[in-house]
Amino acid sequence: MPLIGQILLFASFFAVCLSAPSSQLFQTPVIFYNDPSVSGALSATLSYDAISRTIRTDYTVGPKEVVDYKNRARFLYCQDSKSCDASDFPGDFPKFYRDVNDSATVPPSSTINGVSCSGWTRPGAPNVGATSVSTVFVDAAGFPCRTIFGNGRTIDFNVVPSSNSSAFLPGPGFVAPTLYANASASWGCPPKVCSVQMDLVLVIDESGSITSSDFGKAKQFAVQLVSSYQIGPTATRVSLVMFASSARMVFSLLTDQASIIRQINDVRQLKGSTCIGCGIQTAYNIIDQNRRPSATPVIILQTDGQNNVGSPKQAVALCRNYTPPVIVFTIGVGNDVDRNELKNISSPVPGVQTAFLAANYSALNATVSSILNSVCNDYSGISTPCKSCKGFCACGGTCLCPDVCQNGDACTRQGLCTPGIAGSGCDFSQPVDCDDGNFCTIDSCSSSGGCRHDPVVCPQTDKCFNPTCDPSVGCVNRQPVNCTSSDWCTIDTCDRNIGCVHTNMSQAQCDICRNVTCPPINGNHCLPTRCVATGLTNYVCVAEPPVTCDDGNPCSTDSCVPTTGQCSFAPVDCDDGLACTIDSCSPSKGGCQHVRVNVTWPEDAGGCNDGNPCTVDTCDDAVGCVHTNLTCNSDACQTSVCVPELGGCFSSPTDCSAVMSSNIFGDCYEAKCSVAKSGCFLAAAEGYSVDPCGNCLVDDQPKPVCFIGLNTAGVVGLSVGVMAAIIVVVVVVVLASLAVGGGVGYKYYMSTRGSMGSAQTNPTYEESRHQGVNPLYTEEDDLA
Repeated sequence: MPLIGQILLFASFFAVCLSAPSSQLFQTPVIFYNDPSVSGALSATLSYDAISRTIRTDYTVGPKEVVDYKNRARFLYCQDSKSCDASDFPGDFPKFYRDVNDSATVPPSSTINGVSCSGWTRPGAPNVGATSVSTVFVDAAGFPCRTIFGNGRTIDFNVVPSSNSSAFLPGPGFVAPTLYANASASWGCPPKVCSVQMDLVLVIDESGSITSSDFGKAKQFAVQLVSSYQIGPTATRVSLVMFASSARMVFSLLTDQASIIRQINDVRQLKGSTCIGCGIQTAYNIIDQNRRPSATPVIILQTDGQNNVGSPKQAVALCRNYTPPVIVFTIGVGNDVDRNELKNISSPVPGVQTAFLAANYSALNATVSSILNSVCNDYSGISTPCKSCKGFCACGGTCLCPDVCQNGDACTRQGLCTPGIAGSGCDFSQPVDCDDGNFCTIDSCSSSGGCRHDPVVCPQTDKCFNPTCDPSVGCVNRQPVNCTSSDWCTIDTCDRNIGCVHTNMSQAQCDICRNVTCPPINGNHCLPTRCVATGLTNYVCVAEPPVTCDDGNPCSTDSCVPTTGQCSFAPVDCDDGLACTIDSCSPSKGGCQHVRVNVTWPEDAGGCNDGNPCTVDTCDDAVGCVHTNLTCNSDACQTSVCVPELGGCFSSPTDCSAVMSSNIFGDCYEAKCSVAKSGCFLAAAEGYSVDPCGNCLVDDQPKPVCFIGLNTAGVVGLSVGVMAAIIVVVVVVVLASLAVGGGVGYKYYMSTRGSMGSAQTNPTYEESRHQGVNPLYTEEDDLA
């Protein structure tokens, strides 16, 4: 065969192999059941890949799940809410196929869902972990039939649920996976949240080479980084240091994430040179003075340039010699950074990247995930747990009903699950109703066989009646025993305890009454009479005992029909006129029964539960079931409404943004909400104050010139000429100082330049990169 033909043949063979399923690479319908945490069963399509150690499960109830056992992560995507949860998943990859160390079960084979399967037990079973595989059953081709875990949780493969049976139906078979696990990348799943305990200091460059736009992006980077950590007294604490010509601590190690983010957003850029060592030294001092013994000390430094003030070597040495060493991460932005310098500053940690580069400030946020991968390896705290959920815990802590309410017991009702009720699990507390409505059968139920209806055997309680069974009421005494004798000369009667009684007449009485028929009293055949001889030729008709129609059944109304003398047995009317009672009659319980309606049961099961968590279900004796809309508690700071899909009341905070329209002091005030204050109001922001002129000031920052008696509007209203004159005076003073003497004048300038901050409010002012540093000035030149 030509070479090209061999290649094509191999390629086609390889393609077939890739598309063919195997016991370690397949997709099939499954059903999960016997899970201790779930009341009911869940059907799904499962994609199994033992090579990449991933399992994807598309549940019929909606969510899609990918478990990446290699990276110990679980992703859950909920299409209805377009949201994704992520969490750690520390379990071992489950082998659904026979392993080399497995031993045969006893008996070695079983028929599962109509398929002959061999059973194999894992080493250590049944004492394996709750989430570890205990037993597997596989078919002749090696595909799984059933997998049982240590906690009893069971998966049946290649099956679909049946709507009218407790058994499962055969599925379409095993195919090559088409639902790939890497689809989780397009689900918008959240990034890792770092849950390790750290004392973290962010050291951010604010030098003059950074534009205001890029400085904003640097703050966005810091916010995103802080948002990726679990912040708290027992988790990570965060401090912020800004550096330019010198360094300043914006805030020390804090534990409130909202406060940290707000203060980062409020930072103003001071500009200046680039003293990287100043920033590291300040961060080191914060850690040295405040570190918790159990926390890892970490510094994350971000800069766009090279150190040009002093040297960072001493500060770096302090970090490395600290116990335990302070781990320093560096992030260089743009082309002006010195890569070797940043590499030497960052901590040498084996197997961990500690130096990062970003092409520009727009690309800075992309480094967050890389930093987290270096510092953390978990997704703790991202997924929202469900509370008391007995169904499927979906995204955001929403509990969904299982789609299969089957527990293998033919005597429990199936398909009874109400969202938000009983943990959204299947309710198996209500037995299957085996009552066939026939009082002549004994109704019972077998877990394996279901309902049974055995015939009633009616005992003879009255010797004057033959017992019979009426399907509407049960055993009755309605067929009287025939005590009529063929001898005309006997008086035939019946005693209920002994039966028929035949009393002989005298011969004379027999001869006289032989052909006499006595009429009933007043024509009522229920009051019979009989002939009694009073002489040799005379007789009289005397009353006989009335016809007795008691059939011994409390569920029938017994009476005698006067026109015929026959008994009538009508069902007892047990209606008590109350709409909230279930009225019935039970011969065994002595007659009418009136059971109150259970309002928690579904309406189709005789209750008042309409399945809507947003209604309060009650029963009124006059009208029956009543469904009143649930009232959710709202107040001035939150609006609460009931959402059936969320299982009850859902609250959203009041939007207080409108109150900011009355804020004339900028960052000095922020919008807050208080029920005690009847809603939204302006509150003083921490770290800010308002001077007598109405200027909003940042604490511990240079103060602008304030002309006492003039508010902000008054200062703004000063003429341009007046303002220019002020600036000219300041400049003249500086020049005069310099004229007195180079050293003395320069020193005076250096000592007073902080009070000249108002000049920088001139919109045409642009700060020099040199920050007023005279390269010719030395301490030796100081003549003072």
